[in-house]
Amino acid sequence: MKKKLLSVMLSTAMVAALLAGCTGSTPAVSSEVAPATSEVAPVTSEVEPGSVGGGEEVVLEDTGDKLTIECWNDEWQTRVINLMPGYTQDSESDPNHGHIGDLPVEWIVTPSDNGAYQNALDADLLDDSADVDIFLVEADYAGKYTVPGVAKPLGDLGITDADIADQYAYTQQVVTTDGVLYGSSWQTCGAGMIYNRDIAKEVLGTDDPDEVQALVSDWDKWQDVAAQMKEAGYKMTPCAATSYRVFSNNVTTPWVKDNKINVDANIQKWIDMSKEMVDAEQTGTFGLWDTNEDFQKNISFCVFGPAWYFDFCMQAGSGDSIADRGGWALCQGPQAHFWGGTWVCVAEKTDNAATAAEILKTMTMDEGVLTSIIEDYGDNVNNKTIVAKYAADTSYGNDVLGGQNPYSIFEGALANVDVSNMTIYDQICNEQIQTAMTDYFTGKVDEDTAWDNFYTAVEETYPELSR
Repeated sequence: MKKKLLSVMLSTAMVAALLAGCTGSTPAVSSEVAPATSEVAPVTSEVEPGSVGGGEEVVLEDTGDKLTIECWNDEWQTRVINLMPGYTQDSESDPNHGHIGDLPVEWIVTPSDNGAYQNALDADLLDDSADVDIFLVEADYAGKYTVPGVAKPLGDLGITDADIADQYAYTQQVVTTDGVLYGSSWQTCGAGMIYNRDIAKEVLGTDDPDEVQALVSDWDKWQDVAAQMKEAGYKMTPCAATSYRVFSNNVTTPWVKDNKINVDANIQKWIDMSKEMVDAEQTGTFGLWDTNEDFQKNISFCVFGPAWYFDFCMQAGSGDSIADRGGWALCQGPQAHFWGGTWVCVAEKTDNAATAAEILKTMTMDEGVLTSIIEDYGDNVNNKTIVAKYAADTSYGNDVLGGQNPYSIFEGALANVDVSNMTIYDQICNEQIQTAMTDYFTGKVDEDTAWDNFYTAVEETYPELSR
């Protein structure tokens, strides 16, 4: 392999795009660089997904001495290690180092809590000496990085419109800027209400998904069931946070409008309902990811989540969980929604464009790989034909769900996905509202103080914003 060092000068557009959403930990930049604009428009579902072109010949090279991938957990890493043709892991005990052919691969994993991943990514993308070839983004802040000078357009990687024709439109809208597509995802994250079969039978007299859905088809009915659960000795949900994404993904206005922090009515509805349920002891107040005991014992009736929730959150494979016994089932719940998603981007400054492009295309577009992701991991993949095939397959079942096929429900949720109100500020706003309101739910502060704490936290992270 030919190897040489490339000196990559970051464009003004890249610096401005990154600074538009960075925190105070961002490295200083030259005063000659144009100031960043804070007028960041939300993603809009009214804009067509970006085009990548018709297949003009693109010559890509690998000139770097290693391929560096930045991410925040091992979800995509695991899939690449196991499913990317030609990938080898250097050591069974070290997932962060491997090879594709004779090209070394290094994974840099930074947890995303409190914006830590974004801070690390910002620093590395702005640092000429830092090697970044591939990086991942979430829906909550994708627009910050899917811009010229930061990520390569898919068309520049040799990807054609035909390659992405079967993807869900919203997954392309999230990473489209000015008609150009800058990333791709292997997954879709339509979500539903995951409920405990044993508790459903005991309290509701049935665990059939259609019958349970009829009992929780709106929030009034859902709260009526919560009262029944309390009477029977169960919580409705482990914690108030588990229902948050149903509300936040059904908002009708963005978190930020004209540099003002904006609170949608649906967020206030979640706060009011959650406070009422906490006071009634129908739900708990611990962290969203602290639900292990609930997933091992019959404590709470339901949670909300997409396909990745089965794999990462419900203690499947621990040997003593309800998931290991197939004790859960799935229905849509009070509102269709989606939660999250991971997009793969190739850095504009990559020095291994050929391999980076091959990984992105194979892992997010190859039908054989996507089918293996369903079979091996139970993900809901970003290919309408494959999802429709599995949704119609009566022989397919998910072990966590006791053999129930979840894909028809996920497919239905995807039909209602609306990304028109996303902004680059969503991760911090979504995290901080839950943190601040948990203090209110537990009685540590009153509601006015909780709101003040929320606004202060967001304004400290993004000084260009105000309440």
